[in-house]
Amino acid sequence: YWEKAEFPHQLLPKLGALGIGGCNQQGNGCSGHSLMKEGLIMMELARVDPSISLCFLVHDSLCMYTIGALGNEAQKAKYLPKLASFEHVGCWAMTEPDWGSDAASLATSATKARGPNGEDGWLLSGNKRWIGNAPFADVCVA
Repeated sequence: YWEKAEFPHQLLPKLGALGIGGCNQQGNGCSGHSLMKEGLIMMELARVDPSISLCFLVHDSLCMYTIGALGNEAQKAKYLPKLASFEHVGCWAMTEPDWGSDAASLATSATKARGPNGEDGWLLSGNKRWIGNAPFADVCVA
């Protein structure tokens, strides 16, 4: 896949079947593995295809970990089970054109707003640059 510049989307449900989603977290369907085991999982995935390893890293270590560490209980219950099973894929958006990944200088903001159908939502303003998994993600942490 790497040499063809293709992503093996069909492998994502198989990652869910392995029960490896949600390393370093307990509950909400997460596997709760150690950092060592997570590193070994990523290493083995990279031996098969670097893109699937990077997808797993962004999904598990950035998106899921952020929700698990900083989300409230309702957010954890809503997002983590489907992310842990790879039913949903997560992405993580931090880098900005003017600041890179300097978290203290980021300019993007979010304000509560009504969606097009009157539902509660958020209005994001700003720009992000590199967003791993963005083309096919269901959940984005920004």
